[in-house]
Amino acid sequence: MAIMEPSRLASRPVHTSAAATIRAPRDRVFALYARWQDWPRTFGRTIRGVRLVRQEGAVTVLDVDHVEGHVPNVMAVTAPDLIVLEERKRRFTARFENRFEPRADGTRYVVTADVSLQGWLRWLRFIAAPVIRSRIRRFVLEPIRLAAEGPT
Repeated sequence: MAIMEPSRLASRPVHTSAAATIRAPRDRVFALYARWQDWPRTFGRTIRGVRLVRQEGAVTVLDVDHVEGHVPNVMAVTAPDLIVLEERKRRFTARFENRFEPRADGTRYVVTADVSLQGWLRWLRFIAAPVIRSRIRRFVLEPIRLAAEGPT
């Protein structure tokens, strides 16, 4: 069994996921996430504005005005139930797979994240997964749940 070098181990992405069941049809939940023009309303705690940079087929390149500044995002609708979002912030780069699974009681929304921490934060990767899951729940799953389950 080979032991990975500490520098390579620290640079590996943190892989984790979080999920929620939302009492709304899959198409509604999917559309809420896919409609980037509404992100400032849906994700008002973290997003101030969004500007389209370019559209290339199913890939949308965006400039997102986050609370911490402008963040480039690349969103791709890769399947009828999957949206992949990549973003690069000052402290990390991330790839989020947003999967929308129909259920009898609504939609199971699963976010799977691969987060590469930057700088000294990469040494905290061993304790990062629970923090990342918590932030996904608070800043993605819960706002989508509230919007989807609210009045149409």
